[in-house]
Amino acid sequence: MVVKKYTDGTYNIFYEVGDFVKIKDISKYGEQENDNAQMWGEVLKVQGKPLTAKLIIDTDKGQVEEYVFNVIPTCSKGDELTEEEILKNETITEKKIEEKDYRKIIKFEDF
Repeated sequence: MVVKKYTDGTYNIFYEVGDFVKIKDISKYGEQENDNAQMWGEVLKVQGKPLTAKLIIDTDKGQVEEYVFNVIPTCSKGDELTEEEILKNETITEKKIEEKDYRKIIKFEDF
């Protein structure tokens, strides 16, 4: 898992093969009921761009597909990671904002 942290304190998680995730219950937001809610497993494949990718997850009930915004990171035992634990994996951070020709340029630094 790669975490990109921004200067305003927000962050994005980019999942990779081998990460463990748990599927969120999104039915409380007016969405249709999700049969895969609360299932967790290992990411086998990431399809698409990192922020809108679809993950193929190996669970105890077989392989399921879920979008990255419907999952939360877990440990290998299925326990949800805290924000502190997630940010320990931080590898890219927003470093500098420059203004050139009336546009802002945001640079990121790898650790």
